[in-house]
Amino acid sequence: MGSTASKDTTSPQQKFLIGNLSRKSDVDLKFYQLSYHCLQNSPSMIDNRNRDRKRKGLEKNRKQIQKSQGKHVENEINHLEHCDSLESRLKARKDVDEKLSQNISHECVGDDALITFPDLFVPILGTKKLMCTQTYVAWRSIMDLEKLKSLFVKKRTIYLVQVDSFPDFLSNFRILFDSEEMTLFELAQTFLQVFFTGMRVKWIEEVSIAQKKWNINSRHHEKTGKFQYLVTDFFPLLPKVCPKDGYCIMGLTWADLYPKEELNFVLGEAHNPFKSGMVSFGRFEPKSYNEETHKDVTSVTTEVVWKLLKCLSHELCHLFGMAHCDFFSCTMNGSGSVGEAMDQPLFLCPVCTRKLQHICKFDILERYEKIGTIPCGD
Repeated sequence: MGSTASKDTTSPQQKFLIGNLSRKSDVDLKFYQLSYHCLQNSPSMIDNRNRDRKRKGLEKNRKQIQKSQGKHVENEINHLEHCDSLESRLKARKDVDEKLSQNISHECVGDDALITFPDLFVPILGTKKLMCTQTYVAWRSIMDLEKLKSLFVKKRTIYLVQVDSFPDFLSNFRILFDSEEMTLFELAQTFLQVFFTGMRVKWIEEVSIAQKKWNINSRHHEKTGKFQYLVTDFFPLLPKVCPKDGYCIMGLTWADLYPKEELNFVLGEAHNPFKSGMVSFGRFEPKSYNEETHKDVTSVTTEVVWKLLKCLSHELCHLFGMAHCDFFSCTMNGSGSVGEAMDQPLFLCPVCTRKLQHICKFDILERYEKIGTIPCGD
């Protein structure tokens, strides 16, 4: 007996980006139904015929969103400034973000109707062609090849390591979370354990560059006069201190970093083939540096915690083969400055979350619920 299959109306571009929805598993559908409805109305990726009309509609709604956001921020900013403790500031910031996300939505003009979806997953109106972006299908092909190279050895631990010492105020910092005191580094570990649900996250013993006799190039930046390490020199050395069960290793340093001689500064960088990366606290960004007004980091503030968590999660995602996201507002968006990076959300978009879920095998709802319990969650 023959059987008739339902007609598949998914366009070739959409199949490449999010797969064939009519043949996906329940897990895939949960991720892709949202991105499907958002992206089918995104002028930069799917449909060029109505590019100008849709762009005007998106820009009009974006201005309305910014105006609405401004009203909420003006009402809440004084409360944030007058919070005495870090805990109260973190809670206040989370309250503000929740109010914004509850009150703001984004509307995208489609061919026949007006579709509304959360502002959290706003499509990026970029100029890249779909073939030049890393879709889930493209990422999956890279990771399948990587599995073959590793002979299917399953490594499920992310290792973190402090490179050289940190100031006492960082080492001595404590925050109360879930009825117990945590150091800044324990808080970062707890957050990453949730962000990468399904993987283990562990700190290993501090590494001294001098004791290990690592040959790391360094310099004093010509504008700031501050010390910097060449970040790429760490990539082949960090795997040497990574335990055998480590999927990857990420170093954390108090010193600033630079990616190459002709470039000024980088907050963090990762190298997927070496499965290693380095992040810093980005204390002296040359782009925004003013000798008369700039202040070094001397205490643990909300901004310090926010920067640390965002940089660690972003660079670790690179070690899972994920490129910068060109689809939605996402923690994997590229950035040209520290300020731009800090303004990006701490959430992964549906396309990038699907990539991570494929490796970590987490339950979607469980992961989101856990993220909501972290005091620095967005």
